Amino acid sequence: MIETEPTALREHQFKAMGTTASLLMSRVGSADFTDATALVEDILLRIGERFSLDNRESELSQIHNGAALANVSDEMQRVLDGCRLVEAMTDGAFRPRNAAGDPDPTGFVTGWAIKRAGAALTDTGATDWCLNVGGDILTSGLNNHRPWHVAIQNPQKPDAVVAVLEVSDLAVATSGHYAREIDGQATPHIWDSEGQLDARMGSMTVVGPAVDIADALATGCWAMGNAAFEVLERIPEYHLMKVEEDSIMVSEGFPYLVQA
Repeated sequence: MIETEPTALREHQFKAMGTTASLLMSRVGSADFTDATALVEDILLRIGERFSLDNRESELSQIHNGAALANVSDEMQRVLDGCRLVEAMTDGAFRPRNAAGDPDPTGFVTGWAIKRAGAALTDTGATDWCLNVGGDILTSGLNNHRPWHVAIQNPQKPDAVVAVLEVSDLAVATSGHYAREIDGQATPHIWDSEGQLDARMGSMTVVGPAVDIADALATGCWAMGNAAFEVLERIPEYHLMKVEEDSIMVSEGFPYLVQA
């Protein structure tokens, strides 16, 4: 097989973790890109199946149906431990349980799956890539010799961008009320500190080194509102941007904003 010359950027879109995913790779040939996409899809598919509540046979569904937490898999235990860590980091604002009190790692597991896929990519020798799963993003290296640019969507105008961030070897995770719809209607999906579904319009974006932590922090920050800025002062390697309507608020020293 003759390898083609590397191109500036290759993109592959696919479904994973119940949402749309994409892998972008810079300066990679077609054969290497095909292998990379197959690897990433396989990892995300396998983790998605384990943590799916749509699959009645999944491990998470079995836990919800009464299976003992003492007998969970290593993967499940790592995710639940990560959830507890971020719950403590956010003073309980990140709530990895549903209304019935069953474990609900939704706000952590997508980022954790991305981290696993990213580590596998790195192990193959891939250096310049951007993996996006439902708006949770992990970047590595550069996009054709420059940092990756990540657009932040306007919560009220799905086709509009409110900011562009410039990142390399970092995660970008966004949570809020605008990304999920049921029957064409925007539907809240985050519990507030009072245990109620939060219907505020807006988003919180967290930038930092670990995509699973950033993913869960973004969820917890949205539940906290403006108090999140004070909480993240204790976690200096993570930075926060809040978007409400057309206004933007960023944590002190936020270094990634290139356009607003």
